[in-house]
Amino acid sequence: MSDADLMRRFQSDDSKAFEELFDRYNQRILGFFIKFFGNREEAEDLCQDLFIRLVDRKHQFDLNKSFTPWLFTIASNMAKTYISKERRLRFADLEEDAHEEAISEDRNNLKLEIRSAVMQLDAVHKSTFILRHYTSLSIKEISAIQECKEGTVKSRLFTANRKIRELMNKQETYYNS
Repeated sequence: MSDADLMRRFQSDDSKAFEELFDRYNQRILGFFIKFFGNREEAEDLCQDLFIRLVDRKHQFDLNKSFTPWLFTIASNMAKTYISKERRLRFADLEEDAHEEAISEDRNNLKLEIRSAVMQLDAVHKSTFILRHYTSLSIKEISAIQECKEGTVKSRLFTANRKIRELMNKQETYYNS
C-alpha cells in the first residue's frame, strides 16, 4: 500500500495506517536526527515528537503530494528549531558506534573524522549533507524538503563536501605536525 493510501486511511482515523507509516519511517527519521545531532537520546526524543506532530497535523498533508519529502521537511524544520533554541550538541558515544558497526579501525576513524567535520557545518549544509548521504534521499526530494531548486541542493552538497575535505585536511595537518 502506498504512503498516500496510508495517509488517506490515517486521516480517516485508521490507527493501523499510522502504525504502518511509523514502521516504515521510524528508523529513517531516527537516523536523520542521530546524524544531525550526534546524540541518540536527543534523536529519540525528537523522533517521538515528530510522530506526535504527525498525529496532530495529519490533516495538513496534501494527498496529491509525496509523503517522504513532507515528513522529512517536518524533521528538518524540527532540527533547525531545536538548534535555534541553542541546545548544546553532543557527539554520540563513538566507541559504541565503532563496536556496533564492527568495522576496521581505519574505516571507523575515517567515519569519525567525517562525522566530526559534518558536525562543524552550518545547519543548512549539515542538513543537506545528511539528507543526501545518510538518509539516501534524492536531489529532487531534498529540494522539496528544503523548498529550493535542485541546483541549490547540488550547490549546497558541493559546498558541504568541500568544507568537509578542508576540515579533514586541517585535522590531518594538525596530527602530522
